[in-house]
Amino acid sequence: MKAARIGRLGWYAIAVLITASPAYAQSIDRAEVEKIVREYIMQNPEIIEEALTELEKRNQAVQAEARSQAILAETDALLRSSDDVILGNPDGNATLVEFFDFNCGYCKRAAPDVKALVAEDPKLRIVLKDFPILGPGSVEAAKVALAVKRVAGAAAARDFHVR
Repeated sequence: MKAARIGRLGWYAIAVLITASPAYAQSIDRAEVEKIVREYIMQNPEIIEEALTELEKRNQAVQAEARSQAILAETDALLRSSDDVILGNPDGNATLVEFFDFNCGYCKRAAPDVKALVAEDPKLRIVLKDFPILGPGSVEAAKVALAVKRVAGAAAARDFHVR
């Protein structure tokens, strides 16, 4: 009889364990963990700044990858548009793309350096991309340059750009 009572107690204990709410056990554990984490953060607030810095690095890496993929997807448009002016070797093994505005002072100051690059490397191909961002005059100059290329050809367009 005593063995039967122990058996019944054992079954009762098993039934209690089986029916005990795992959510309750998890909520206790979760609350304890949250308390420990909160205490740690309060004692070491600099980890929040470190975490935010790391998050920013990760976001920048994701954005850089997205930009790279966008550029790769548009490689032909970037490097081989029939509207672009080519300086240097049209069949060169290295390509440099220059975005410029006819009214940009920095672009004008860079022109001698671009010319020097072409002179130094006979295999360099430079693609000039009109990027008229400095106002209506820039847009008009880009339209004129495009018209010169379409009407007078690539050589005239090169001359127009380097003057």
